[in-house]
Amino acid sequence: MDTAKTLASPRSSERILKSLQGRFGAMSSSFAELRKLDRREQCRVNQARYRSRQRNRKQRLEQAVEQLHHEVDRLKSRRQQLTSREIVRQSPWCIVTNVFHVLKCSFRSPWKQANVEEMTNYIDTYLCDETFLLGQLRCYSQYFGDPRIELQQIEAAAPE
Repeated sequence: MDTAKTLASPRSSERILKSLQGRFGAMSSSFAELRKLDRREQCRVNQARYRSRQRNRKQRLEQAVEQLHHEVDRLKSRRQQLTSREIVRQSPWCIVTNVFHVLKCSFRSPWKQANVEEMTNYIDTYLCDETFLLGQLRCYSQYFGDPRIELQQIEAAAPE
């Protein structure tokens, strides 16, 4: 049992092999066998260590990717909050321009719409008071294709 324990460590097995080689020249084949076994064990340990390092690196990368996904989601929601505040502070002229930009880009025939839910959310967020106009334009776009809207006149009402 002691010999099995001593053969397990590479340094002790090397010492034993050197002493055996010096004493018994005829046992060179068993010496070579012991060297092979020692080298195989060393390679196995190194391979296990390498796999462990690779596994740890992979886990760290997966955690970093997950953290970046959370950061992207947080930044998207922050951007949405900032843009919704910006709309409130805009002048009436900017709001009208934004309305026509949304109308031009968002209302197309249903088969040309990329993401209906996203468009509806955008419209509901930015154009709360124009629901009737938007409903009419949706109907027109379904019956007649893409609507073409041209601004002919803008009038500013005096503040109340």
